Amino acid sequence: ELIHEIGVGPIRAVVRDLTEDLIARAVGAGLRPKVHADPAARSAIVMIPAADPAAQVRRLAAERIVADARPGHVRLSPFFYNLPEDNDAAIVALTG
Repeated sequence: ELIHEIGVGPIRAVVRDLTEDLIARAVGAGLRPKVHADPAARSAIVMIPAADPAAQVRRLAAERIVADARPGHVRLSPFFYNLPEDNDAAIVALTG
């Protein structure tokens, strides 16, 4: 119901902007996010390489950040209800 109220187009734009913000913050922190090279072809999934993804996901969970462990990566997926500050908190938790 909420998605219909807001509209798919505006949600897609917010998600795109949040995803690009997350990628920029990750790169700025010295991380090498695994994403499609072409921004127009990206999804809202940002894979951050990690030696121990499960430990990183637990660390993020302790900060109330939802993420998932994938082989060799932490998966972050911003959505329209997130804020740029959420991206910052995730990167700080991953690098701190």
